[in-house]
Amino acid sequence: MKASFGHIRDLPEKAIGVEPPNFKPQYRILAKQAGRVSQLKQAAQQADAIYLGTDPDREGEAIAWHLYVALGLKKLGKPVYRARFQEINPAAIQKAVNQAGPIDDALVSAQEARRVLDRMVGYLVSPQLGFGLSAGRVQSPALRLIVERERAIRAFKPVTHFEVTAHLETPSPWSAAWDFAAFAEQDQAHWLDRGVAEAVSRVSQLKVLTVEPSQAQRRPLAPFTTATLQQAASACFGFSPERTMQLAQSLYETGAITYHRTDSPTLSDDAIQAIRAFLTAAGQPVAAKPKQWKAKKNAQDVNRT
Repeated sequence: MKASFGHIRDLPEKAIGVEPPNFKPQYRILAKQAGRVSQLKQAAQQADAIYLGTDPDREGEAIAWHLYVALGLKKLGKPVYRARFQEINPAAIQKAVNQAGPIDDALVSAQEARRVLDRMVGYLVSPQLGFGLSAGRVQSPALRLIVERERAIRAFKPVTHFEVTAHLETPSPWSAAWDFAAFAEQDQAHWLDRGVAEAVSRVSQLKVLTVEPSQAQRRPLAPFTTATLQQAASACFGFSPERTMQLAQSLYETGAITYHRTDSPTLSDDAIQAIRAFLTAAGQPVAAKPKQWKAKKNAQDVNRT
């Protein structure tokens, strides 16, 4: 088994790399990957069959295709398969090998279109913005959203309103908010009369009329996605997104965690069963049924352990 360590080809650094009229990308072997490409070529020549097991997303599919082209696998004349797995463990890898198929050209084209769009916007629009500024496929619409939000903030007209909260000590510290709905006009969202609010706030004796006992459930937090991982690392440790992903990548490379670049909270069924078995053996309580989290529509649904 040999690793490509990510992309081995890309558009040239000092040229746009895609020109009209056909807009065909002009790929180059990355300088830092030249030696690795030679090693992979030698390994491919010695293999009876070749399985490309890159990440199960557009980028991973593109990497598999670049390997196929750069290593000359078509000319090599040996069987080449695309193995897709959602988790990294012996059972999942073996299943992926058994069900391996061809490279998905549609995913490759999707990644290529995105990469070309990045390059065209970055190289053609950024120079028009002035020194130190840049445009991009993501940052340009993000800037638009920020501008629209800032305009909404500036157009907002503040309304002075009043709330009253009673803080009580018995039987244990608790608080109660004044519900002014019975005195408000129709569709009145806030109490605007300061005098009435101050009068309510001077009430020193309260009587509890009814008590409605209820049960509440506290659900566990969902497993990290890339976004929530970065948010938690920033809030708890002050890490930048770049540092968070570097640390996560190092854990991934040492086998301490599996896939960490995902927008899905899905966990491996095997991992869930292993965790439940470990807790049970340790005498710890476990839920009667494992909690399942739904991924967002079109999420990169990856099982992790």
